[in-house]
Amino acid sequence: MKLVFAVTAGVVLLVAPLIWLWVLQPAPPEIIVALEAEPITLDPFNAVDHISPVVQQVIFEGLLELGANNTVLPKLATAFTVSDDGRAITLTLRQGVRFHDGTPFDAAAVKQNFEFLLDPRNQMARRYLFDFIDAITVHDPHSITFASNRADYALSYYFAHPAAGIKSARELDKRARDPLHNLTHTAVGTGPFRLILWHGRRYVELEPNPYYWDSSAKPASRLRFLFVPDAKQRMEMLKRGDAHVAFPATPAEPLQSKDLTALEMPLPQVYYVGLNLAHRELMDVRVRKAMNYAVNREHLMAAANMRGLPLATPVSPAIFGYAPTEDFTYNPSRARSLLAQANWAQLSPLELFVADRPETVALARAVEADLAAIGIIVEVVTLPEGALLARLDAGDAPDMWLMHWRPYSGEIHAVLAANFTQPRAFLRNNNAGAYFNEQIERRLDKARATPQLSAALEEFAELQATVREDAPWLFLFTPARQAVHMHTVTGIEVGANGALRLSRIRLARHVLN
Repeated sequence: MKLVFAVTAGVVLLVAPLIWLWVLQPAPPEIIVALEAEPITLDPFNAVDHISPVVQQVIFEGLLELGANNTVLPKLATAFTVSDDGRAITLTLRQGVRFHDGTPFDAAAVKQNFEFLLDPRNQMARRYLFDFIDAITVHDPHSITFASNRADYALSYYFAHPAAGIKSARELDKRARDPLHNLTHTAVGTGPFRLILWHGRRYVELEPNPYYWDSSAKPASRLRFLFVPDAKQRMEMLKRGDAHVAFPATPAEPLQSKDLTALEMPLPQVYYVGLNLAHRELMDVRVRKAMNYAVNREHLMAAANMRGLPLATPVSPAIFGYAPTEDFTYNPSRARSLLAQANWAQLSPLELFVADRPETVALARAVEADLAAIGIIVEVVTLPEGALLARLDAGDAPDMWLMHWRPYSGEIHAVLAANFTQPRAFLRNNNAGAYFNEQIERRLDKARATPQLSAALEEFAELQATVREDAPWLFLFTPARQAVHMHTVTGIEVGANGALRLSRIRLARHVLN
């Protein structure tokens, strides 16, 4: 017994200094992101808010990802091909990838993910984004084909959507064995960061993924998302150095500090004034164009205390398939000239209906003032938003109405089909003004069924230009959010869909050193 004690004591004496050396080591560097709210879920299949994906996209990756200018790029897939008829997409999967729990990423795991998503019993919010999938065929561990029930130009786009993040098959197995296994609060993906702890109402903490497949992009720091509801407090944390990123950020004045950078992120939604084309005074396209030239969109946004980008079409730059067109630049003189060409003579004021929320009423009042300046008299009528929507859905369109709208799928066909086609008007879409253009009706679905992405996008660009020329709406703006970050972090990006992307966030080299 004495001998054993002596050996044990010696070991303790040898190990103790090592323990103290470990304790005295500085903590690994940590990047702090101040968010306005807690994520609703860490499951990409179930997220419909704008905060959850900010956290999810550093944990999960998809087979493909969105690039600039309507491009789709490989991610967990290394290549993809769409069939000649546009009804199937085959993906070659990246080899040597592991999930955060060490399990392999392969075609079987991909198939299991999408079968789980499509099973109505699982009640995933993003299920309907992928309802085109007819069959899933695994060819080998690194090749998989999704067959579609329709020809669709956007087949590759859907697999690049943030909702298509792939989770560990082991997690899905746990859910299959236990329906109460909470995928909302667990997160096991292939991304550069893996979850350590979600502390409810306080923070989410992550660490570098030791299995990350891209050795050149492995993070060297922990990442902590703090939930800070007050916008002013988020900015103060940045200024004090208590946070590296604030999102969303609303600086009271333009940034003066050389240590901070602001990023503008357009949202997929748009604000517009719908026009009843059955109204005698709104039938003439010259009148509708005059209205578009008459409004000062920058002043409108300032009046409503909103940030955004002026629009000349019904499509936000954050929409897949967006094509820029000629702007309706503020030009009251041109507006008056167009009214004169149209022999404008107003018999009675036009009623502009708007939901009784402070920001939308402020927008409507600013529109009213700008139109009055060119001789178009408008009277603003406020009512509860539900009452306005019910009236539009019933087909009882007023002269004008101010609304905002976003497509569920985030792609161009959904925007044009929901707003500018018949006979779907009045059925949960915005064509209550009875706009009709035979060219759009004839070409829209054909464009969707075009298998070649570039050819389809050219067609959609022409259709957007057609809508702009017809001016069936008074186009206002797409709202935008800001993120502000310190110069001590790099790799912060604005995605093609207007989302904040932090998967490449890093502390600057001089900070790490």
